[in-house]
Amino acid sequence: MTKELSNQEIVQWTTERLRRRGMNPKNWQLMAVLLDREVYLFRNAHRREQVTVYQRHRGQLDMGNLWGE
Repeated sequence: MTKELSNQEIVQWTTERLRRRGMNPKNWQLMAVLLDREVYLFRNAHRREQVTVYQRHRGQLDMGNLWGE
């Protein structure tokens, strides 16, 4: 069974992960939702960085590597 999380739940999870990595989550915005809500792209416009969050089965989330434009 697959548990889909809402966009808000994914933003909250990402905010906490960014905070743990020592980044300011206020600078990050959800930019795109791709592949039937399985991939979420967040962007920090101030530093021109992006990070991808993947939603796996049963609502498990994984954060990809941080990369620049």
